[in-house]
Amino acid sequence: MILGHYYYGNLLRAISEELDVARERHFLQQQSGEAEVRSWADAFLLGDVYSLGFGFDVSEVDLWWLLNRKKRERAETGDTWYFAPREHMSGKTINEKEELLRVLGVEVCHCGSRRPVGGPLERSGGFREFYQLAIEEIRALMALHRT
Repeated sequence: MILGHYYYGNLLRAISEELDVARERHFLQQQSGEAEVRSWADAFLLGDVYSLGFGFDVSEVDLWWLLNRKKRERAETGDTWYFAPREHMSGKTINEKEELLRVLGVEVCHCGSRRPVGGPLERSGGFREFYQLAIEEIRALMALHRT
């Protein structure tokens, strides 16, 4: 599905209104010790986010807006990790999207091995290795944050 600028604007307004209510609700719930997540935007803003298999395309305005809001509020609301295969590392040059993610407080994690010379990543088993290593890393991070 493709949304135009008008609809993305409406979506951001709706998310913003929901999160304003959620922030107040979350503050009250912290005092009582009972946290409740009512929407995906609540979960994104208030909890840990592990991005695996999602490219964070720059056209996903709502997600970039949420990352910006999460960094701006920077309360005790959880961390964000973005997992990418090593093959996407472009040597010594900086990947602009990954640099922007870092600026917004996202931990960029590279795992897996580089693509072998002359063979696509899919045929070399690199994607399988990447996903296995990323899932292991996510499990370790989740276990670390539970304690």
